[in-house]
Amino acid sequence: MARPVRLLHTADWHLGKRLRDFPLLEEQAAVVAQVVELARTLRPDALVVAGDVFDTAVPGVEALRVWANALEALVDAGVPVVAISGNHDQAERLGHLGGLAARAGVHLRTDLATVATPVVLGHVAVYGLPFTRPVRVRSAFGLDAERVPDGDDAAALRFLSAQVLAAHRAERPDLVPVAVAHAFVEGAGREDEGEDAIAVGGTGAVPADVFDGFAYVALGHLHGRRSLAGGRVRYAGSLYPTSFAEAGHAKSVSLVTLEGDAASVEEHPLRPPRPVRVVGGLTFDEVLAAAGAETREAREGYVLVRVTDSEPIASALPRLRDVYPRSLLEQAAPEADTEAPEAAEELSALDPREVTLTFLRERTGQDASDLQLEVLDAALAFEPEDDA
Repeated sequence: MARPVRLLHTADWHLGKRLRDFPLLEEQAAVVAQVVELARTLRPDALVVAGDVFDTAVPGVEALRVWANALEALVDAGVPVVAISGNHDQAERLGHLGGLAARAGVHLRTDLATVATPVVLGHVAVYGLPFTRPVRVRSAFGLDAERVPDGDDAAALRFLSAQVLAAHRAERPDLVPVAVAHAFVEGAGREDEGEDAIAVGGTGAVPADVFDGFAYVALGHLHGRRSLAGGRVRYAGSLYPTSFAEAGHAKSVSLVTLEGDAASVEEHPLRPPRPVRVVGGLTFDEVLAAAGAETREAREGYVLVRVTDSEPIASALPRLRDVYPRSLLEQAAPEADTEAPEAAEELSALDPREVTLTFLRERTGQDASDLQLEVLDAALAFEPEDDA
């Protein structure tokens, strides 16, 4: 019996991502450092990144630096890397200098021409299937649209899987095939908030059976841990929450052990340097009052505050950020009263000029200036010309 092969399965690093108003690179760098330390401690046969290394096709210099530093640390630790491009990555950019990187044990699979070239680790052959669309598959393999139609990602991925497995059976039948892919697989739930959608109206989703024949499939794209096909097809999830919809999600990396062709998985948790959470169901004043009882760690995290107030709140965001410096505010919209025609009649009787001046006075604490009065009177006197 060959010795077990162990893969540290990660995905969706999204380096350079912003959480609405806030850049996340500081937190991402800290979590990536945890991944590197786990690799040093666990000594897997390879660390796998199943796509979306970066959040944009043209990542910033600081995001590139986090990636380069991680690779350098992994190479120094003697841990090989297998990474593919995801739908957020620009494949050619990610794969730049891939031949040189491979000499150091960093295997970047971004080119369809290399999908049938595995990274061999003990008795396991790891195949990288970068994210792609049907038009690129047709171009790379000289296919027509009848074989791989536009919009049919399932047909494209099924073709790639078949190509890989045919080459594997012909050239390496004694090894166990493993795939690394980036896709939206049917039955795995919804795509994540803020994620560039692969599936639109159902188009783009692929059935799990496109991966039949692989002992394990390390997936990327969905940000929560999910298992399909009896655990043989798995999402490791993102390293850090990239939206408030992921608030409270446990993040981890998956240590996959292959004994023969049987895969088992052990999760290793990641510790977010700042929590991402949602506070709701309270008025604005109640939120401020409750903040005093929270720990500094909780206040320093990313907080989406949803208040129940329907009336305007003076200087709301500055006041909120006095206690939660990395916060965002969402306020309930006032409900329209559709059953009070008398209210509509009362509104129609109001003087628009007086209402505007009262509103201005309440919002600014002072009367309108001469210039503001002039602009207001001109606006009220304006009558559009009749095109007819």
